[in-house]
Amino acid sequence: MYISNIKINNFRLLKDSQLSFDKDNYSFSLFIGKNNSGKTSFIHLLDKFLSPQATFNFNDFNLDLQNQIVQSMDQKISKDNYNVFSISLLLEVAYNEDDNLANFANYILDLDITKNKIYFLFSYFLDYENYSRLYDEYDKFKAKANNSLKIDTKQYLSNNFRKYFSLKIKSISPHDEDYFVELRSSEITKIINLKLIKAERHVSNDYGTKTLSTLSCEYFNNSEKLDNLKQDLQIKLMQTDNELDKLYKSIFEEIKDSFNKLVSENTNLTIKSVLKDDNLLENNTQILYNHDKGMLPEEFNGLGYMNFFAILFNLHIQLREIARMCKENDNQAILNLLFIEEPEAHTHPQMQYIFIRNIENLVNDKMREGISNLQVCVSTHSSHIVSQCPFKYIKYFKNTGDNIQIKNLFDLKMEIENAYRKKTAKKDPQYKNEYKRRYQFLVRYITLASAEIFFADKLIFIEGTTERILMPEFIRKIDKELKKSDNNIIPLSSQNISIVEVGAYSHIFKELIDFLEIKTLIITDIDAITSKREKIPVEDSSAVSTSNQSIINFLGCKKLADLIQKGKNEKIIDSRIMIAYQTKQNDYYARSFEDAFISCNKDYIQNYIKEDEEDDDDNDNVVSFNSIIKKQMAKKYLEENNFYSFAQECIESKSGFASELLYHKKTWEIPEYIKEGLKWLAQ
Repeated sequence: MYISNIKINNFRLLKDSQLSFDKDNYSFSLFIGKNNSGKTSFIHLLDKFLSPQATFNFNDFNLDLQNQIVQSMDQKISKDNYNVFSISLLLEVAYNEDDNLANFANYILDLDITKNKIYFLFSYFLDYENYSRLYDEYDKFKAKANNSLKIDTKQYLSNNFRKYFSLKIKSISPHDEDYFVELRSSEITKIINLKLIKAERHVSNDYGTKTLSTLSCEYFNNSEKLDNLKQDLQIKLMQTDNELDKLYKSIFEEIKDSFNKLVSENTNLTIKSVLKDDNLLENNTQILYNHDKGMLPEEFNGLGYMNFFAILFNLHIQLREIARMCKENDNQAILNLLFIEEPEAHTHPQMQYIFIRNIENLVNDKMREGISNLQVCVSTHSSHIVSQCPFKYIKYFKNTGDNIQIKNLFDLKMEIENAYRKKTAKKDPQYKNEYKRRYQFLVRYITLASAEIFFADKLIFIEGTTERILMPEFIRKIDKELKKSDNNIIPLSSQNISIVEVGAYSHIFKELIDFLEIKTLIITDIDAITSKREKIPVEDSSAVSTSNQSIINFLGCKKLADLIQKGKNEKIIDSRIMIAYQTKQNDYYARSFEDAFISCNKDYIQNYIKEDEEDDDDNDNVVSFNSIIKKQMAKKYLEENNFYSFAQECIESKSGFASELLYHKKTWEIPEYIKEGLKWLAQ
C-alpha cells in the first residue's frame, strides 16, 4: 500500500499541482527545484491537513483565489452561481490483495477490483451559507465605518476568515464526489502517519549550546529497546539519591533547623535527592568528539557535522515512532510518510554524496525491522545530492509563474523514446536500442558534470574549453554593453545561468530542455564540409553543408547556403532555444570560434605578435602569446586575411590561447554571433 498520487489546489503557488509515485519506485523520492518552486509549500500543506488540528492564514490561499474572494465582497454571488472557495488536497492510495485493509475497509468506495484505489479528499472551504454570513457581516462592518475610513477588504478577510471556513476530510468515490464517507482528524492520523525532519534544525556551535545532547535525551526516552537499560539507570539513580541524601543532610542542616524553629516545632523539613531519568541526559550529558588525541565538546564541531548528527538523531526518533505505530496496529496497514528537508545545510560536497548514497540503505534497514508502507521524501537544492540520485527517484518542481508543475524525471525516458521513434523509426528499426543509449548518455553526463542545470533559470551550451574559459569575460563585456543601451535588462551575471560544456552533442539534450522548459542558448560552430565530408573554409566553393549535428537536429537543415541565409529569428526554436553559429563579419565568414575571433580582432593579434618578436629578457612588461606558434607564417596569414589557416596551423593550444586572452589586458571584441546569442538570452 502506498500513496500513488497527490493533487493540490489553491495552496500558495500550488494552484493546480499534481505529483505521482510509480509503484516500483515509491519508497524513496528526491524533491528538486529552484527556490520558490513549491517544495516546502507541498510539504507544509500535507503537514497542515495531516496534523490533528489544521490551521491556515489568508496568505496560504493562492493569489488568484484571494482575489476572487475579495471581489466576491463587492457584489454578492447568487447560490446558483457560487463555486466553493477552498484549499484542497486529494490523496490517491493504491493497495493490493496482500495488504491487510482492516484500517481502511470503511473508506473503500470503489468496488472495481481492477482499480484498487482509495481517495481521501481534504478541504478547507467556504460553503455558501458561511459565504452569505461573511458577506452580510462585512456589509454591516462597512456601514458601521460610515465611510470614515478606506476599508482594506483583504485585511478584513485576513483578520476574520477563520470564523467562516471549515475543514472536512472525506473518503470519496472516484466516480462521484458526492458519494463519500466523512472522517474526523483523529481518524485520519491513525491511518496516515506523517513525520517531518524540517530544515530548521537549530544546530549551533555557539559556546555552551547542547543541541545534540538535547536530541540524545529525546532519542533515549523514545526507545523501547532500551527499557532494560532504563531500569538499570533508575537503580543507579536510586543508589545516587541515597548517597546524596546523606550529603544534603549536612549541606542544608542550618536551613532545616531555622525553618523548623520559625514555622513549628512539629514540622520536620527534609531535603531529598530525586534524580529522574527522563531529563537526566538533556541536562547532564555532553557529546564529545576525538581530535588530535584529545576530546572536544560538541559546540567545537563544525556545523556540517552537527547538522548530520541532528538529522540522524531525528531520523532514528521518527522511524522508531513509525515502527511503534505499525506494531500497535498489529500488521494492519497504515501509510507512513517521512520528509527530510534540505539535508545539505552547512555541508561540503563529499558529505552530501555520502548522505544520499547511504540514506536509502539506512531506511531500508529500518523497514526490515518492522516498518511497512513507508515513503521517504528528501527535498534539496544541492546539485551534488542530485548527481548521486537515480533519475527514477527525482521529482522536479518548476514554477511556471501562475502554478507549480511537478514532473517525474523518469518520464523523460519515455519522451526521448517518443521523439526518437518519430524521427528514426522508419530508417532505423533498432530505434529502441538507440533511444536507450541516448537516455543513458544523458543520465551519465548530467550525473558526472551538470546536475546544476536543474536549478538554473537559463542555460548556455558550449562546445569546448575555449568558450568555457572565455564565457565569463564574454558575459562581463555584454553586461557592460547592455547597461549603456538598456538599463531595464537584468545583467547576465546577475541571472541564474548554468554554462554546460557538451562538445558537439547539444542536440542530445533537446528533450531535457523541453522537459525542464528552460530558455537555452546553444553556441556552436557551422563546421563547413565538402561533399566528401572534408573540413573546409565556409567561403570555399567546395563547401556544401555542415557536419554539426546540433545545427542539423535543431534547425532541420544541413545545406550550407541555407544556413548562411538564416536570420536571427530563424535560429530560434519554440521561442525558448536559440542556435548561435558563425555569421559574416568584416567581410569574412568563419568556420569555428578561433578563426571568428581572429578575424574580428586582427589588429589586436598582429600587435601581440609584434610585441612577442620584440620581447627580450630585459623587458618584463611584455608578455608573449605562447599559444601562437610559427610567428612568420601567422603574420603572413593575417596579412592575407586567411584566418582559417591561422586557426588551424598557428594555434598550438586552444585552451592556452583562451587563457592568454584573459591574461592580456588589451581590448578585444566578441565575435558577432556570440554577442547576438547572449543579448537574446539576457532578455
